[in-house]
Amino acid sequence: MKPLKGVTVLDISRLLPGGFASLLLGDLGARIIKVEQPGVGDYYRAILKGSPLLGDQADIINQGKESLTLDLKNPEGRGIFLKLVRKADVVLENFRPGVLKKLSLDYLRLKKINPRVILCSVTGLGQKGPDASLAGHDLNYLGLSGLLSRNRDAGGRMVIPDFQVIDLAAGYDAAFKIAAALHQRTRSKKGAWIDVSMVGTGISMARLYSGDTFKKPSPVAGGLIRYGVYETADARHVTLGALEPKFWLNFCEAIGRKDWRRAAEGYEFLGEGARSELREIFRGKTLQEWVAIGRRHDVCLFPVEDVPSKKEAVRRPTPKVGQQTRQILKGLGYGAREIERLKKQGVIE
Repeated sequence: MKPLKGVTVLDISRLLPGGFASLLLGDLGARIIKVEQPGVGDYYRAILKGSPLLGDQADIINQGKESLTLDLKNPEGRGIFLKLVRKADVVLENFRPGVLKKLSLDYLRLKKINPRVILCSVTGLGQKGPDASLAGHDLNYLGLSGLLSRNRDAGGRMVIPDFQVIDLAAGYDAAFKIAAALHQRTRSKKGAWIDVSMVGTGISMARLYSGDTFKKPSPVAGGLIRYGVYETADARHVTLGALEPKFWLNFCEAIGRKDWRRAAEGYEFLGEGARSELREIFRGKTLQEWVAIGRRHDVCLFPVEDVPSKKEAVRRPTPKVGQQTRQILKGLGYGAREIERLKKQGVIE
């Protein structure tokens, strides 16, 4: 049995961090009810619809969830939501600070309805402070955290990663803290309000690179040659991660370069000449030949694979906007006439 089976999460978040967090919780067995705005749906669906770059991401991130359309600005819509809160375990949101209070859905209100409910708020800069209400996105928070300054090309220029580092990290952070709060609740019998700051998540990762050694420029562009990406004879790529001396020694033995063994102790830099030589060595064999060498000699060498295709990635169905609205309302005791009235009034879609 999956560890979160029986847990219900009401996800009213709109973008990637919250959506990814609830996807992870769903992977662990939680029931995810995705609350979407009538006529619009989740903003992330609308933003990515038809996008040649990220169009599939909105489908993948909603796998296995149930979709309920509900206008939270409408008093009756909020009433329906609060009925769901009574039996829910988690509410996940990523509005700007103060928005939930304006909607009368802040933590004080929620815990009066359900003292055991856990509210997880994902924001860019936390709930308090002079900049808390400022809007931002992954790149902004990547820069504020200091992580972007570490991502540079051989010329020293900062490079934007090709995926949303902070968005995904904050999703993991939120899911982790929700799971921890659920565990704590088994003893305290009380819920909690979790505040996940995306910049805070980035800073907690960046602290690993705060030592003096990381502030000094590398004497060789790209760092150690034993830790890099190399092209093979068949135009594929492999990653070499022979950081520990024993792995580097094994690698030198495998390629017949015992003269490079001296770099095993102290992570000595061999220089750009050696890097160029190593590139040529890797171009001399195919991907599969290098994979075989890596396995045979124990050198931390693996292929660079493409991300899975959409067909391979999809494991559970993705709901259409509002697909489970009627089913969920019927579960709350609403009859067909009431549901039709709510639809005409725009409370649901």
